Amino acid sequence: MTKKQKLIAISLGLVSIFAGAAYIQIQKALKYALKFKEFRVKKINLSEISFDMFYDLVNKSAISFDITEVKVDVFVNGFFITQVLNTNRQKVFGNTTSTVGVNVLLEPKKLAKSLKQSAPALLLYPEKLKIKYDLEIKIRKGILRFTIPYTDTLYLKDLKK
Repeated sequence: MTKKQKLIAISLGLVSIFAGAAYIQIQKALKYALKFKEFRVKKINLSEISFDMFYDLVNKSAISFDITEVKVDVFVNGFFITQVLNTNRQKVFGNTTSTVGVNVLLEPKKLAKSLKQSAPALLLYPEKLKIKYDLEIKIRKGILRFTIPYTDTLYLKDLKK
């Protein structure tokens, strides 16, 4: 084996090792854990229902990445009500847990119109107000991009606690 052939073989070996290690880290990144953390009620009255939703995103890989967008579609009693979009970039470091947050603002009068109920009734009977949200977190690392989906349901009565 010539010197040039040895150099090529060693180079191919190193590239293969690097590619294998990168593949393992990407696989770990795709095995994220997203867990609801908390709601913080800002305001509940006849003109506004406002709260923050927070999630813990566990990055199981050694790769750091950016959250480029958080999008939430909000449904109340099965009707699409609003879409919330947070485009503030957030850095997520490798092997850490990061908190991802988004603010949700609902207007009871518009909500009541959509649901054909009165706004006071929605606030007086919160056990009847079922809020479903579809969350998408967009991730970017260099040229790689992927989306983390998450869906959950809660009731307005749970926000008041």
